[in-house]
Amino acid sequence: MRLAGGLGNLNDRVHFFRVAARAMRQVLADYARAERAQKRGGGVPSVTLDDSTEGVGSRHVDLVALDDSLSRLAELNDRHAKVVTLRLFGSLSIDEVAQSLGVSHATVESDWAFAKAWLRKELAGR
Repeated sequence: MRLAGGLGNLNDRVHFFRVAARAMRQVLADYARAERAQKRGGGVPSVTLDDSTEGVGSRHVDLVALDDSLSRLAELNDRHAKVVTLRLFGSLSIDEVAQSLGVSHATVESDWAFAKAWLRKELAGR
């Protein structure tokens, strides 16, 4: 339902993934909040901030904490929050994120590195 509501006039494939990533973030965060309320944190799904597909040595993050932190990051720098949302929840590549946001590959790499470091610091206190 959230995805269908945000589709409107799709411009291209990347626009679809941008809308889908935002909807996925909302669905997962809502699910994690409901699980936390029912089980006091048990069974809450997590994601990783690492690029590795295997997840070896990756740091798993509470989705509720991540969603809250992404909202704070968006207040500081909306593009950084969009980069994280597109990369984590939309599974877009650096090039696809760059195309989606209308910035260069290097800008997205820089934003991604900064945002990951900021989120790690922000989430370390939780």
